[in-house]
Amino acid sequence: KDAKDTKDGSEGAVSLLQLPHVDEKAALALARKGKVRGAGELASLAGPEKRAAALAAAGLSAAQISDVESHLAFVPRAEILEGTIETDGESQIVEMDVVTCTMNVKLSRGAAAAAETTAPGGGDAAEGEKKEKPARVPLVGGAVVRGKDDLPPLPFCEHCDREEGWWIAIVDHAANFALSYRKLDKKAVLAAQREPRGHVAELKFNVPSAGAYALSVMVLSDYWIGADARYPVKIKVGRRTPELLEKRAAAAAA
Repeated sequence: KDAKDTKDGSEGAVSLLQLPHVDEKAALALARKGKVRGAGELASLAGPEKRAAALAAAGLSAAQISDVESHLAFVPRAEILEGTIETDGESQIVEMDVVTCTMNVKLSRGAAAAAETTAPGGGDAAEGEKKEKPARVPLVGGAVVRGKDDLPPLPFCEHCDREEGWWIAIVDHAANFALSYRKLDKKAVLAAQREPRGHVAELKFNVPSAGAYALSVMVLSDYWIGADARYPVKIKVGRRTPELLEKRAAAAAA
């Protein structure tokens, strides 16, 4: 089954406190005046001028705004560009199967460039013409983080000696249970940043009993607040009947 790419909107204003000079008062002002409720939303504003205006309205000086803009080069955005869950060599998932979730994990950093103006002859689509869903705003000017020495100190944890850790997981939220999870190694994290299609990662897990399940493929950071992403995926698990096992055995012997 295909995993649908959706952004987790639960980061909240607390992620803004990871930015230099942004305290609780400034974070509240950003939410109220600039409609910016997280570091990711700030980075997605089109162009440094819009970000500067939002930060200035929240009470930051020009020098402080420059510091925030420099810090955004390290703030990550996690995405899953493609994801599938399947049983090796089988078209149907049934009880007791060990299935594999394959995903393209992409990590981007930086901030959005200024929006381009509409080219002559452009404009709105003609009446009756299908409009495509706008793509996520690309980030530019981002740093490549290879280890802890490449990371800026976080304002509330300036003396913490920590690595940036990234985890992938398959979660059944209804049961409050992680079916599988693991930490990405440094090589995988580097590929997720550098490769256009990200890093191809796999997670194997045993499916639950027969039924329909709404699971989540998750990308989790143990360093950044608000950088986690969740992507829903639905699977249907059938019963493991003798007839089905005979059919599988016959197909394997053919």
